[in-house]
Amino acid sequence: MHGVTISLLVFLSIFTSLTLKPKAQYLLPITKHEPTKQFYTTLNIGSAAKSPVKLILDLETNLSWLNCRNIKSLSTFRHVGCNTSLCKSLSNALCKANTCYNRQPNPLNQIPIIARLGQDIVSFPTIHGSKFHATISVRNFPFLCAGQKDLQGVSPPLVGVLGLSPGALSFPKQVISARGAIPRFALCLPSSTGTGHFYISGGPYSISPFNDRLLVPMRL
Repeated sequence: MHGVTISLLVFLSIFTSLTLKPKAQYLLPITKHEPTKQFYTTLNIGSAAKSPVKLILDLETNLSWLNCRNIKSLSTFRHVGCNTSLCKSLSNALCKANTCYNRQPNPLNQIPIIARLGQDIVSFPTIHGSKFHATISVRNFPFLCAGQKDLQGVSPPLVGVLGLSPGALSFPKQVISARGAIPRFALCLPSSTGTGHFYISGGPYSISPFNDRLLVPMRL
């Protein structure tokens, strides 16, 4: 029907041993990149007050990655050393000049990514019910600094991939661990126009026009 946006609802839960905050709920926007038919979200990485990056959502990627040239301020960015527990936790880690690198599949093409591992602040909005509350930050968020060649076939404004897998280093797992939140996230994907929703924790979810329904998450 003309003028009607059909949304695909995907509900996923991740279970870990955590002290839970049952009312915590975090919300990020989802947009469809029409040239590539990819869905992406926007969040802030780095110490700048506003340092938005647009990252493709991928359910199979564990460690997020992006072209770090798009981070406005690197004052809080730090490389991860080879002898750290974080580097040793990676199954495909490499060491160069005492800096940890990782080799992993690239969901955008058939060429694996080999990139250095770093950590920085990531920030995004939080909501209570259906109302915006405040912006929260998670420190020491791990990601790979990939090159522009790894984005072959993807047009700006997209600059990388946000990992949503059940792996320990994925974006939802990092937020849940840092905030002590309910281990659950939900995606409401827009079919074409409009903005979808990426919820982490909380629930039930207030997603128009489904606000009057109880939405039950699928569990991994």
